[in-house]
Amino acid sequence: MSTSFSEGELEAFFVGVPESVGHVRERFRPFEYFRPGEVALSRIIADLLNPEGSHGYADRFLVSFLGCISETRFGDTAKTATVTPNYPTEDGRLIDITVSSDQFILGIENKPWAREGHEQVTDYLRELQRKRTANGYRLLYLSGDGSSPSSLQPQEIKTLTRENRFQVFRYWKVVSSWLDCCQRERLDDDKGGIRAFLGFFHRYASAQEEAQMLTEHILGDRTWKRLRIALAVANSADEVRDRIIRAFAADIKQALSTALAEKVEIENPGYERYTGIYLGRPEWSYKVGIQSQGRGCEFVFGLCNNRAKHSAAPMFPNLVAKLIEKLGPGKSSNDWEWYRHLGTPFGRGHTADEVVLEICSNRAAATQVFADRMKEIFALVKSLPAD
Repeated sequence: MSTSFSEGELEAFFVGVPESVGHVRERFRPFEYFRPGEVALSRIIADLLNPEGSHGYADRFLVSFLGCISETRFGDTAKTATVTPNYPTEDGRLIDITVSSDQFILGIENKPWAREGHEQVTDYLRELQRKRTANGYRLLYLSGDGSSPSSLQPQEIKTLTRENRFQVFRYWKVVSSWLDCCQRERLDDDKGGIRAFLGFFHRYASAQEEAQMLTEHILGDRTWKRLRIALAVANSADEVRDRIIRAFAADIKQALSTALAEKVEIENPGYERYTGIYLGRPEWSYKVGIQSQGRGCEFVFGLCNNRAKHSAAPMFPNLVAKLIEKLGPGKSSNDWEWYRHLGTPFGRGHTADEVVLEICSNRAAATQVFADRMKEIFALVKSLPAD
């Protein structure tokens, strides 16, 4: 497979990528810990839609959702609507979510990843049609890639959509739009931290939509040129990160050398585990440093030793005690007398890509974070007598 591309071909590939891709930059992503499946996502959405839900904001999130899908047939009954996850049908099936009142019933079928089961949508439409409400029914089919259900013919979909009985939406697009509207609500008392939760969920949904858009852009070219370019870009990612980290380490070294007139050491510069920047003096048997604990992302700072053999006891207990007194408690290891994690976004819970993007976006500020922390701890250790 050829991976040789002209500058014009590469430019055309990136120009064609949707502008919104790459804008979602999560700092803390709890949804990645749980990796919710289809059932869990349905339960979360159902609770937010429920006027009696645990969020405590009555029908505000439901009204926002109805606005996103242009549904007005609930009228004033939205505030008393009943939301049912896994609604059982007479045919023994389960509709993911229903929202119902005496005015209207809305069915929601969530398919973020899976395809429709055999005759699912046909059975769901039949079930909703059986309900006697003043303004009828509507079924939303939320598909991960926007594809239509296989149980309906194109003409049936066209007719049902025209009658406002059925509509297909892209799952992540409509969920992201809805969560954006929810976040804009005035939640002054912020019961139970719901605003933060909405933010986490919104970024998760937006990231899924970005990935889907990029995938479709790549696969939209049946000559597969875009795919070849995408694979080549993916293969170069580590080298790109490595060069950025190396240049960043050199910037920090220059800043420290200029400010302190001291020798600055860099070990394993680049996108590697245990990349470190250190300051010390010839008469010391220790040094201060900042080191990456993972591939270019999680950094710690502290007091290193020159211990040759493993020992649980610190080599410089008095110095460590003084560091704890001045900077607070930390952790220790065979190589570190005392260390703490660097602050956001260079500490725990961040990916290498987040760190690299932060460095590229705010190079001077990022350099200052590292340089200031090194200068602070170096000045402190220098002022304290050795054990």
